Amino acid sequence: MIALAACKKNRSEIVPEKPVTKKIEYHIFTAKDYSAPIYANIKVEVRLQIHRINFKTGETQILWDSLFSAKFITEFPQYANKIIIEKRFAVYESKEKLNGSFGVKYNDSGYISQYGEGDDVVPGEMSTLLEAGL
Repeated sequence: MIALAACKKNRSEIVPEKPVTKKIEYHIFTAKDYSAPIYANIKVEVRLQIHRINFKTGETQILWDSLFSAKFITEFPQYANKIIIEKRFAVYESKEKLNGSFGVKYNDSGYISQYGEGDDVVPGEMSTLLEAGL
């Protein structure tokens, strides 16, 4: 009698990657007291954006975009009463990251100035905080 041994191949199952939900949080507030009359005519625009970036291909996709349009700086709250905005989006950590950014535009009777910041939520991190102190 010839015994036949059954050969069993070890197949490693490919488990599809599941997306991970990540958070970007914005805090919007005035960084100082603007109640003096000299600040009465300053208008501010604040643009918030979140992008999904494929760090393998460089492809960028806008996921969320919001604008606080032309408000007087005195209408924004101070830090104790800051505006808090939280946004969550799913990404595949093996190839994607979230990028949050904000841009601030000041208009003081025709004199324009701007600044902005951004930060990534890279693989291994779950969130980032962006503070727009006006």
